[in-house]
Amino acid sequence: MTCCASKGSSNRGPDARQILVRVRAASVNPVDFKIRSGKYPSVKGDRLPYTPGRDVSGIVETCGAQATRFQPGDAVFGMVPVFGGGYAERAGFQLVTWPSRSSM
Repeated sequence: MTCCASKGSSNRGPDARQILVRVRAASVNPVDFKIRSGKYPSVKGDRLPYTPGRDVSGIVETCGAQATRFQPGDAVFGMVPVFGGGYAERAGFQLVTWPSRSSM
């Protein structure tokens, strides 16, 4: 996923099924620690620069056209995609649809 405001160079809005969240808090978990210390094999020089952080909470700023579950101003928490970005000022979340219990 290309984050809506990643790398600070683009201010385009979220994709249709994304929400853009102003980050208020982000965790430092073991994976983030390993990435920062250079001991995480999935993030090598070809993946840099890398903005760490996956677990975040914040306030919804903008919603994509198909992201109707949340509205601007809602408090949310969750995980950003594996490429990180939770330590940024804003992070994009991809929304998913869960199957109903009857179809499981």
